[in-house]
Amino acid sequence: MSAMGLLDLPAPLLQAVDGWLALLLPALQRVWLYGAISGVVSMALYRRWSAQSKLAALSERTRVLRQELAGYDGPFDGLMTRVGDLLRLSGRHLRLSFVPAMLSGLPVLFLLPWLSNHFGHQWPAAGEALQVQPQGLSVPVEA
Repeated sequence: MSAMGLLDLPAPLLQAVDGWLALLLPALQRVWLYGAISGVVSMALYRRWSAQSKLAALSERTRVLRQELAGYDGPFDGLMTRVGDLLRLSGRHLRLSFVPAMLSGLPVLFLLPWLSNHFGHQWPAAGEALQVQPQGLSVPVEA
């Protein structure tokens, strides 16, 4: 048995669920289902952990400041003050959305290794005989 990494921890649960779903759905539909479920869970995590009201207020302030900058026709010092304010708002937006974005990626990070291992190429067992048949070659048979 190989060692399991952190991203392999949900593999036994996913394997059990897939065993039941395999009775009902073909492989491609199961992969689609796992993708849809991980997408919904990712969106739910982002919604739960992000400060949507703060982000909305911040986006509105940023929009107003950008409009103000687009029509600004004053001294250079005033322009630099507004650009600095815009950069601070952008940094705050990044701080508010970074952790929720990282958390929302976890379902996909946990699902991808299992999908790759479960639905990827199946290598032959050690010592298993393989039959190889080249196609498109004509080799004369000598008697």
